[in-house]
Amino acid sequence: MAPTDKTDTDETSSLRSNSAENTDVDDRCCYSIVVRTSSDEHTSTDGSVFVQLTDAKGNSTSKCRLNCSISHRKKFQRAHSDLFVLTEQNRLEDLKFVDVWLRPRQTDGISWKLHSVNVIEHVTHKLYRFPCGNWLNDDSDEQAHVRIEVAGLPFDVMRDQFFDVTQ
Repeated sequence: MAPTDKTDTDETSSLRSNSAENTDVDDRCCYSIVVRTSSDEHTSTDGSVFVQLTDAKGNSTSKCRLNCSISHRKKFQRAHSDLFVLTEQNRLEDLKFVDVWLRPRQTDGISWKLHSVNVIEHVTHKLYRFPCGNWLNDDSDEQAHVRIEVAGLPFDVMRDQFFDVTQ
C-alpha cells in the first residue's frame, strides 16, 4: 500500500473538524434523515439537495449534501422516501428547523416538490417531523431554499429497553 500524501491527510482532517465545528466527541451525533418527495406528477429532481438542522437555541449542523440514498439507487423520485445518515455532526437539543436547498444540475428552471423531512436523532432516539408540501423552484442561477419548522412534539422511536441485553 502506498504511503498517504500528507496534504491529503491534512485536508481530510480539516474537513472532518469543520463539519463538526471542532466539538468534543461527546458533543457529536448522527442523524437519520428521511426525505419524501411528493406523489404529485413531475415532482422528481436530479438536482443536488442539501440540508442543515437547527435547534431551539440556534445551534446547527453542517450544511450537508444528501449524496447517497440508502433506500433508493436514484434519489428524490416521485413518491419515494429516501434515507440518508449524517455522521459526525453537532449534537443538537430540541430540533426546531430543517433548511433544505436544491441546486439543479442544469440552469433551465428545475422544480422539485418536497413532501416532508423526518429526522431521527441517534442519541435520544427521538423522531422529529417536518411537513413541507412546497415546490423548490430554481428560475435563476440561485439555489432554491425552504426553512421548515418542526410539527408537534418529538417522540421516542426506540426505547432504552430495546438495547438492554440483560433482560
